[in-house]
Amino acid sequence: MSKRAWFVPKSHGFGYSPAGWEGWLATALFILILVGGIKAIQAFVPVPPGPWRPLIMLAWVAVTGGVFFLIARTRTQGEVRWR
Repeated sequence: MSKRAWFVPKSHGFGYSPAGWEGWLATALFILILVGGIKAIQAFVPVPPGPWRPLIMLAWVAVTGGVFFLIARTRTQGEVRWR
């Protein structure tokens, strides 16, 4: 059984586009996890004054974005390059 592509390379620019319902589901889950994590950080993480809250949120965006990128990269048909 071959792996079906969830994403395809964009036709213009650089990046991925969802190719099927799995890609759309992965994208929607990524957005929900990203926004939910940011809301949870704002509500529940006691942070001292200073630049820490934006740095924590930036770290959250980097980690979730990196995981999503790795998932998309492994489930993409074709190579991703500038077009």
